[in-house]
Amino acid sequence: MRRQPASRGLTLIETMVVIAVLGILLALAAPSFRDFIATQRLKGAANELVSDMVYARSEALARQGKNAGSLTVVEVLWSGADYDYLIQRSETDENGVVTLTTLKKVKLDPALSLSGSTFVDPNSQNRLRFDTLRGMSNAGRITLSHAGIAGQANLVVNSLGMPSLCGTQLSGVAACQ
Repeated sequence: MRRQPASRGLTLIETMVVIAVLGILLALAAPSFRDFIATQRLKGAANELVSDMVYARSEALARQGKNAGSLTVVEVLWSGADYDYLIQRSETDENGVVTLTTLKKVKLDPALSLSGSTFVDPNSQNRLRFDTLRGMSNAGRITLSHAGIAGQANLVVNSLGMPSLCGTQLSGVAACQ
């Protein structure tokens, strides 16, 4: 009976070839992985923005008829000095005293930006206002984009105050009409 030679393992050259092949595969995959991460950040921020609009509307509806003789408005303001958007409630009592309460302040990732807002209230301010009677709002759209990719997400709010999300060149998000 002949004995089989003992296994010698991998040679240095075989190990170097495997490492070189892995390096080439990693170099080919890195750009698409970077785009994937940027797309996911954009979609995550867009979904958070939609959820915040639902929150602002529900906050307005929760104030319906709470304070007789006072006026309550929940609004979303865009692009302040220390925030990208801000949700606040303003209450005016029967004496005309206005109380502002910040409900949420959001600063986006530096690679993300808000632009092209078409939300304009009667005072020509760049804001979205929800009334406390029916949750209705001034209709409009704002675009959220990421510096690293071509796709954009658009938050659209109709006059009933219902937000929706659509996108351009953004996989997994309905195309804008």
